[in-house]
Amino acid sequence: MNHDEVADLLLQWALEEPEIRALWIEGESLDGVRRPYRDLTAHIAADEPSYASLLDRTPQVLETRLGARVVRMDDTPRFAKKLQVDTRGLPWTLIVEKTSLLAKRPRAHVVPLLDRTGHLTHVMDFSGRSGASRPAAPGLGPGGGHAVQERRGAER
Repeated sequence: MNHDEVADLLLQWALEEPEIRALWIEGESLDGVRRPYRDLTAHIAADEPSYASLLDRTPQVLETRLGARVVRMDDTPRFAKKLQVDTRGLPWTLIVEKTSLLAKRPRAHVVPLLDRTGHLTHVMDFSGRSGASRPAAPGLGPGGGHAVQERRGAER
């Protein structure tokens, strides 16, 4: 398994899990958010009422879906959880965040894979990088396709 396959499996999970409001890849450089991924830092976000239950279930879901093991879980600045994950010898990171705090964490480059919020990159703080204040590749998902955006309500 490689980091691209992990990202694809995370997207499948996110699409099936309504509590995941957003999924994105973050990196310190543009190369860090482009395929093929040399390493992987993925983020998922959940709304406040379901954040704790999603965080509690995440290690078991990763084990079941990816054959992954959470090696370590740490607090991060601005009230998120950083999971160091190992999938059959492949290390990667998953950060679980609250949607209400998306604007509070400095970021460098982001590629959204799923956005049920409709405003993921618009609320993010891109002070973690030098230069422009826009996301690295808005709307680009796995393989260079567009991020999946879902709308609630009767319109689809």
